[in-house]
Amino acid sequence: MDQMIPSLLIPARNSISPKPHDVICGRGGLSNNHSGNNEFRAAVLKSKRLYAKCPKYHKKTIARAIVLDVQNRIPQGRFIERKSEGKWVEVSMVRAIEKTSQALRENMMDEPNRVQSAEEIEKENKKIEATLRSF
Repeated sequence: MDQMIPSLLIPARNSISPKPHDVICGRGGLSNNHSGNNEFRAAVLKSKRLYAKCPKYHKKTIARAIVLDVQNRIPQGRFIERKSEGKWVEVSMVRAIEKTSQALRENMMDEPNRVQSAEEIEKENKKIEATLRSF
């Protein structure tokens, strides 16, 4: 018992605050206007067409690639959220992939559906396969 240290004296190891390259999970002005979220939305926008066209079993790979891109930036980006007590925490990889998948699905109906020829479909499928191999 003599060696116990009161928890109040131990500094919080997970005390973080948003940095410019972080993606803030949540709603509202803070996440809408944050520079890391703007970069994230740009990356999502570049991948939306591929995400919409690829088979379901590849969709998670695309979302994960965007998450890893954020995490491998220099300086590094994180996916963070504010807990009810006001403390910022980094979310799990699963939560980050879920957020990214949701962003990739948003407004997918805005793109008009058009009939493609067999050649266009084949060409698009080859592009998708090549892109997925690069992940």
